Amino acid sequence: MGRIEQKECFLKNGRKYIIRKTQLSDAKSLLDLFYLIIKKDKYNLTTSADVEKLKMTVKKEQKYIKAQNNDGNILLVAEINKRIVGLGGLQKGSKQRISHIASFHISVHKRYRRNGIATALLEAAIQQAQKESLIEKIELEVFANNTGAIKLYKKMGFIEEGRKIREIKIGAGSYVDSVLMYKFIK
Repeated sequence: MGRIEQKECFLKNGRKYIIRKTQLSDAKSLLDLFYLIIKKDKYNLTTSADVEKLKMTVKKEQKYIKAQNNDGNILLVAEINKRIVGLGGLQKGSKQRISHIASFHISVHKRYRRNGIATALLEAAIQQAQKESLIEKIELEVFANNTGAIKLYKKMGFIEEGRKIREIKIGAGSYVDSVLMYKFIK
């Protein structure tokens, strides 16, 4: 994707933050945010047990950042006073017949949710995808009980495409559907 401009935004309380493309130097901060979100977020597929298996390192995270910032992929961060509090990204289909589709993912630190950060990350990702000549459709999956996220996605023009029934196992005998959503950008 082309050059991504840094964007200045404001929380509901007027505090400034920026949305920008990730840099290799963000690797440690992204790992810290990732581990924090995994421990406290009930709407994440990755669990603490999964993290133990991944054995993530700064070097591995740098490799991931490099891969996400080329070939039509994008990884953005939201930063307040040089502290990363959110990330959002698009990952383009790797096969020719789905290379026109990009999958969206997002995570925002719990303390900063409902302040417009997720909206700003999603808007920036959509704007960047619209500049990418091959991307025509953005898709995502969201836990069916994550009503706040579903409301945001609908507000941004995403439409429910289907569901994966009992896709996410929360515990013994406890499941949540995964809602598939999409938005055509071209």
